[in-house]
Amino acid sequence: LAAVVDADVVIPRHARGYEPLCAIYSRACAGDMRERLARGLKQASTLPTGVRVTELDIDEEELFVNVNTPHDYARAREWYRNAAELGDADAMGNLGALLESGRGGPQNLQVAKEWYVRGAALNGRAAMHNLGAMLENGRGTSKNLSEARFWYERAAALEYPPALNALGRLHLAGAGVAKNYARANSLFEQAAALGDAKAMNNLGVLYLDAKGVPRDIKVARTWFEKAAALGNTEGQENLKRLDRAGLSDGTQIAGRRASCV
Repeated sequence: LAAVVDADVVIPRHARGYEPLCAIYSRACAGDMRERLARGLKQASTLPTGVRVTELDIDEEELFVNVNTPHDYARAREWYRNAAELGDADAMGNLGALLESGRGGPQNLQVAKEWYVRGAALNGRAAMHNLGAMLENGRGTSKNLSEARFWYERAAALEYPPALNALGRLHLAGAGVAKNYARANSLFEQAAALGDAKAMNNLGVLYLDAKGVPRDIKVARTWFEKAAALGNTEGQENLKRLDRAGLSDGTQIAGRRASCV
């Protein structure tokens, strides 16, 4: 960082102030941050002391809005709608997700699907995946595993982790495609390499149940730990079950494991 901008911190700034959580920090800040953590200070409300700072002026204040409350979701829905109407495929996928879930306003599966279709036509990765999920589960439309696989494959080709994981699930279950454990394993590995926690859990399940790979409980544990560290509840539950049964008891775990996600 310092070699590029001659600074230890690059922090965004807009009309309402600074965004330290969105700043980029060099290793020169590590000591100050460790000291803060040791004192129990976990909020990034101020910058480290004694470092060189460069401010980055940003006009689009909405880029830094947290989306937590119903009001926040309503604002997000408005912004996504504005961008979607201007032809942004990512916004179409995000708007569809809010409409499908009912966050930020009334739930409307039909309109959600319409936005997914529009976004998918523009190669929007989330839109293609979400459309596939609707078709897989018969949510707001007739269930069609063949079409679901088509859209998952389109999004997976663009390295969209949730689509890679979803496609892996189909191959694992033989849903809309011939059952293929090796292909499922490959897809889960690709998604996991891109940070998908669900795929990490699913890899753990494959190694636990010896599906397409030799049974290896230690490898299964590693994948469950990685998924759990990212907040995946299935990975956390599988890890607890593994702990209760012990490393050598794979059969007992497999009988009570959580399903792939």
